[in-house]
Amino acid sequence: MTSPLDDALARATDAVERYEAPEPMIEVTRKALLGLSAGRRAEVERAGLIDAVLTVAEIHAGPHRGCGDCAALRSGLAVVMGGLRAQVDGEFAAKLGE
Repeated sequence: MTSPLDDALARATDAVERYEAPEPMIEVTRKALLGLSAGRRAEVERAGLIDAVLTVAEIHAGPHRGCGDCAALRSGLAVVMGGLRAQVDGEFAAKLGE
């Protein structure tokens, strides 16, 4: 049984190869993220992932009936919106002193 990280690395490696993502850009990103604190790195990674899901959804311009890509985007968008709403709720609660 593999770990979730191993599974994600395998899937990412496959996608990087299929889409020919530029290795120099991957390395620049890796090095920049390693220079951040864990908390800041998580913030930057989260923002990047949110932007990626939203960009793909905008480019795909769905929904399209019976489209597997739309089904995957629907799930990704639900996670993005849930995370954004939780962030807003947390910031609002902090402002109220809760």
